[in-house]
Amino acid sequence: MTERKVRVGIDSATPPMQMGCVETGDFSGYEVDLLNEISRRAGLILSFRRALWNVTIDELMAGELELVCSAAAITSERGREVDFCLPHLGVSVAVVKRSGLAPDLAIEGLRLGSRRGTTAESYVKQHPVLALR
Repeated sequence: MTERKVRVGIDSATPPMQMGCVETGDFSGYEVDLLNEISRRAGLILSFRRALWNVTIDELMAGELELVCSAAAITSERGREVDFCLPHLGVSVAVVKRSGLAPDLAIEGLRLGSRRGTTAESYVKQHPVLALR
């Protein structure tokens, strides 16, 4: 039986989940280890490359990638475009403020930053009192 090669997109900006060198294609981390074990059991050969989260679904749909492993929130909108595995990790979104600000969760009136294409960005855009920077 010949092994099938699978193109995998890795968002290397989220250590320790995934990290690596774009130039060499040398990736590591929890999700890389998980994928390597799955591929070993399934008889697949993985080919990793860096994939920016905000364009990975487009790349999947265009056939540029066959699989993406990233700590991503499963949403009904995304589920209409791609298939998800069962969740293998629970994560939370956190508010991080610079020192000198009130040590509470109040963020109204503050300028916020978030990663593009994430559920955090969607949340901020849906709440006009918040402003992305």
